[in-house]
Amino acid sequence: MPPGIDTKAAIAMTEADVRAILTDAQDTAHKATQALADAEANPASVTAARLAELRQEADHAALVVEDAARRQSEIRDIRAADERARLAVEVKTAGPADLDHADELLDCLTALGSALYAFVDAAADHNDRIDHWRVQAGNAGLDFGRDDNAITLGGRTRRHLDVPRILGSLTHRAMATRYPDRYRDGDDPYGRQRVGERSVPGFRPDDAPINYAELIRKDA
Repeated sequence: MPPGIDTKAAIAMTEADVRAILTDAQDTAHKATQALADAEANPASVTAARLAELRQEADHAALVVEDAARRQSEIRDIRAADERARLAVEVKTAGPADLDHADELLDCLTALGSALYAFVDAAADHNDRIDHWRVQAGNAGLDFGRDDNAITLGGRTRRHLDVPRILGSLTHRAMATRYPDRYRDGDDPYGRQRVGERSVPGFRPDDAPINYAELIRKDA
């Protein structure tokens, strides 16, 4: 601890108080220097004794500025050391507890896995049903469309769902909420550049990326 500086008092100071140590001294020095300059510019306005006093005051004020700068620096060092010590305690005590989220992450992963498996199964069943009824319609001699991945029955066309593409797009959009610079719309499997596809008709090139609900309702 530098001599003459109370550590507790230094820590208790506000940043404004610390700044004022030097700024107040500089302001006083500026006024003293200006008073001396005014007197020297008009010697008749002051006595020789007063002029000598003004010079002493200006010299003293300059020394006070140097001392204030040194004192301010020492106080900042004390405050910085105290802040480092405080942060060290916080890191050692609060850090481990704040970082302990393994159970939460595993719960999220389990829920994601369950939902993922369920969607993959449901979409695969949908695609299998299309294949099944294409075979049945063909055996019955019906015209059910020429697209191997679709069937037209009852005045409506249903198509295979591209599961990897849907899940890739969903993952891309989820990641983009946290990492927009790395996951751009142009890389979304169902992004803006895809809106003209037949799966969701009526979109214009400047519309939003394909909506999964509209896609599935259209094709399933």
